[in-house]
Amino acid sequence: MLQNYIKIALRNIKRYPLRHFIHVFGLSIGITVCVVVFKLISFENNFDTFHQDADQIYRVNTMVDYGKKVASNPGTPQPLNEALKNEFPSIEITAPVYHAGKMIVRSGDGAKNLGASDFVSYVDNGYFEIFNYEWLAGDSSSALDQPNAVVLTVHSAKKYFGEQPLHQIIGNELLYGDTIQTIVKGVVVDLAKQSDLVFTDFISYSTVFGKYDADNANNWAGLSTQSQMFVKLFPEQEEAAREGLKAAHQKYVSADIDWIKGFNLEPLREVHFSSTYNGHVGDKRTLKGLMIIGFLILIIACVNFINLETAQAQLKSKEVGIRKSLGSSRKQLIGQFLMATYLIIVLAILSGILLSHLVVIYFQNLLPAGFDMSFFAMENLVFLLALSLLVLFFCGIYPALVISKYSPVKAIKSGKYQKFDINYFLRKNLIVIQFGFSIAFIIVVLAIKSQMDFLMNKDLGFEKEAIVYIETPYDADFNKNSSLKNELLTVPGVEEVSLSFDALMSGSLIIGSVAYEINGELEELDLQMKMSDTSYLPLHDVPLLAGRYFRNNKQEVILNAAALTKLGIDSPSEAIGNSLKYRDSDLLIVGVIDDIHTRSMYEAVKPTMFTYSETVYNVNVKLASEVNLATTLENLQESYKKIYPNEANDFQFLDEAVANFFKNEIRLRKILFFATALAIFLSALGLFGLVSFTISQRLKEISIRKILGATIADILVMVSKEYAMLIGISFLLAIYPAWYFLSDWFSNFHYRISMPVGIYLLSGIIALLLCLCIVLIHSFSAANANPAEVLKDE
Repeated sequence: MLQNYIKIALRNIKRYPLRHFIHVFGLSIGITVCVVVFKLISFENNFDTFHQDADQIYRVNTMVDYGKKVASNPGTPQPLNEALKNEFPSIEITAPVYHAGKMIVRSGDGAKNLGASDFVSYVDNGYFEIFNYEWLAGDSSSALDQPNAVVLTVHSAKKYFGEQPLHQIIGNELLYGDTIQTIVKGVVVDLAKQSDLVFTDFISYSTVFGKYDADNANNWAGLSTQSQMFVKLFPEQEEAAREGLKAAHQKYVSADIDWIKGFNLEPLREVHFSSTYNGHVGDKRTLKGLMIIGFLILIIACVNFINLETAQAQLKSKEVGIRKSLGSSRKQLIGQFLMATYLIIVLAILSGILLSHLVVIYFQNLLPAGFDMSFFAMENLVFLLALSLLVLFFCGIYPALVISKYSPVKAIKSGKYQKFDINYFLRKNLIVIQFGFSIAFIIVVLAIKSQMDFLMNKDLGFEKEAIVYIETPYDADFNKNSSLKNELLTVPGVEEVSLSFDALMSGSLIIGSVAYEINGELEELDLQMKMSDTSYLPLHDVPLLAGRYFRNNKQEVILNAAALTKLGIDSPSEAIGNSLKYRDSDLLIVGVIDDIHTRSMYEAVKPTMFTYSETVYNVNVKLASEVNLATTLENLQESYKKIYPNEANDFQFLDEAVANFFKNEIRLRKILFFATALAIFLSALGLFGLVSFTISQRLKEISIRKILGATIADILVMVSKEYAMLIGISFLLAIYPAWYFLSDWFSNFHYRISMPVGIYLLSGIIALLLCLCIVLIHSFSAANANPAEVLKDE
């Protein structure tokens, strides 16, 4: 029987190729989106899940008071490691990790440059006890016991020592940077699976930290995202460990370090979605949005199938009547139709797998590194099977029930059953749902584009064009950076150079608490601090509202307008000459600037204090308006190498760094544009097939109307007005979900456009014109048909 079902299904495909092409192509698009979304979600959720006892591994985070809210910071004070290791029995293993970043590596005598390593870290043996690395050489239990030891991955070992046998590498010396002399103590296999632990060179933690580092051994206020800690708990000890962290905070963090509010545990599976070492952070909100988009696109594709099948159900009425007369039961007819539908779904899945590779190529720049579309894993096959059954349920059940219930007597007698008002009603509503989704997508895409255009063109308050910057080593002193500044000023095409703690617009945030006398009483205020030399603000063309720029004086500061508002000062000129108390120093306000954007547009401009400082790690360079960029950048890099020959940092453009603040929105816009195009295409494809069938069924009616005097315009209006009404209903239904999504999305931005009402109307007009074009193309052909030819058999 199954063989007969397949033969009948193949025969029908051959008999009605256009209808089945629309079915396969439409479903394949919906399946393609679902397949890509599933693979992406599976990829993002499988980072570091392969480690043994992964559910017992956590990262310790610090709860930090950022002024208006307390948030989790992945950094931890270095002495926390010793405290947890010695005092809390719920913790089995602790592993401090300091990410040193990119460093130049040379042979032990310093004579040979072996290249830069991007992911150098300082760890102890606990790291390799927690995380599962395969050791090829060295002793895993003691390799990092002593200072100046290093463990390499196979990648780094081959990079530094070529094809030399691994056991011969043990004992060789390597020089990291200018001063870190190490001896190779082990070689491990690179983590081949999805992992955020991207380190390739592991220097013993005791080389620079812990008991050998008197400055940081008891510094509970030292907090940096470079310094993190992982722990492995004993089974079912999470709650005890959390209580232990509370006790550690109360015992060791003194009251004057009031901005550290405590410590918490972050499960290893969640680390990928918060802060990682390679910069690729998973976004659960985006994944959830992609799931919704995939589901909606699949629904639209299924609606197409249901619409066309129920519309053409009457054509199958005689076949159904004959089969019932010959003894076929309704159950058998349902089975036959479901088999035919499943065959179409299988073809659509095969097409979808091929199309998914094209989608991945199109979105290659937006997808994470290492993402692939292989389908040989068992979970992929299970997903495809489950997806095929889900689509079969959506697409096949209702049409099968409709077709199988035809009465044999009426079907054979008239060649059709009857006019199914309920089916006609459902088809109209399904069209409304399809175009409702499409219109909602159009509204959202146009609104996001308007918001992004607004942000990208908004005046930031400073000049970002033709400015490049580069980071200097974290341990560089001010004198060396000043030498670099002087060196860069000699490069042709350079107008100005400035030293600062960070770029003018960056993700870093330093908060300082100052006191200001109001009505005879000192009141404290938290200000964002931007530290630099005297050229920082002039280099970025930041104008003064009052006063002057600060000089080489740590007691002189410049405030922005937001800071004046917080201090209760009415005008910029009134602020000049006033004093602020910061720690044990009196600060003199010498200048006021307007509010400039130093962070993302998600938040309001913070009250900010600009101050002179010699704690600088960033070099900012303003280029002349007409320079050869390639040559100038090459000269800048050469000058940088003169001062820091063993560093591998590169100059970056400030305007590109600013654009990176909107990378999530740019990604969202591209994804939604793609989803909108698919939704419109699928809706148009379904409408094309349905209108084609409907017009063919009304040819005789149209011909009779022409004979009775109806013009072509009358016929076009008659056919189109029903669909125009359906699009109008779709538009009304699309307004609320689009408004709801955009209201939530706009709320993330402090600076945003007002709700674009005109875009709603424009989206409805676009959908209406698209629908009318499809309907009129078919209607015009039918209206021009010769009535004599159409009615010659009557």
